[in-house]
Amino acid sequence: MEKVLKDKVIIIVGGTSGMGLSAAEACIRAGARVVALGRSKAKAQVAQEILGTEACVVTGDAMQSDTVSIAIEQAIERYGAIHGLYHVAMTHDLSPGRCWLWMEVGRYLKVSILRLSKIWRKI
Repeated sequence: MEKVLKDKVIIIVGGTSGMGLSAAEACIRAGARVVALGRSKAKAQVAQEILGTEACVVTGDAMQSDTVSIAIEQAIERYGAIHGLYHVAMTHDLSPGRCWLWMEVGRYLKVSILRLSKIWRKI
């Protein structure tokens, strides 16, 4: 497999189980390093074991600014950059007050969701 994500750093919200964990594994196989966020400490521990040294797992609620700050800090401190954000976490509350936080992070990181979707199709 071509390493289309070689040396890229991806934050995956909801990356400790289900589709998010599968996406984290696929990103790592494609050459990326991953910061995976999840709420469950037990799932985070299992995810860290599965993802290995190419990943950092952060436990917390992605809708809390402290968790967002920790994820960004971990990505920068461990890997030196952030190249993408993939949000897989489920929520039943999609009100503007709950969504603004990640929209701001996306603006800060200048993440192009369209560009990321093209990369996902390659892996």
